[in-house]
Amino acid sequence: MTTSKEKIIERIPKVLIDALQLTSDCVTVIEEKPHFVGASKNVDKIDIDDVDFPISIGVDRFKRPFIAIRLLNEDTQEGSVITLFQEYANARLPWKSATLHRDFLSFDEPVLTNYGSFLRADYHGRLQSLGKYEYVYVKGETFKLW
Repeated sequence: MTTSKEKIIERIPKVLIDALQLTSDCVTVIEEKPHFVGASKNVDKIDIDDVDFPISIGVDRFKRPFIAIRLLNEDTQEGSVITLFQEYANARLPWKSATLHRDFLSFDEPVLTNYGSFLRADYHGRLQSLGKYEYVYVKGETFKLW
């Protein structure tokens, strides 16, 4: 069942929308595949081949919205997908981060707390840099939306 971009964006916390500058024009919807959700019930199995756009959004089998951010390390040309997702189906917060590959953004869980604020100020800055400039510096490395 396809969910419209607008309906998914409505379910994403405003602080994430603002930081990443998400609009229906700048994202694509990806349909969940059976392997997206791991045994831990985290959306931690989205692979590079699963996304065709730098920022994609979707809803998993538990009806939780997620944001898949495809990044490229400019120095090593290594790719990764960082997924931000609503932790619980029945609660809009907190939001967690997960990845199948290396976590280029160095997020710890959760990214957003139960109060809707970023766990750490630098998380906000990293997402804001990706939203505004399409790249971010983390621990001496440059990562760009890809």
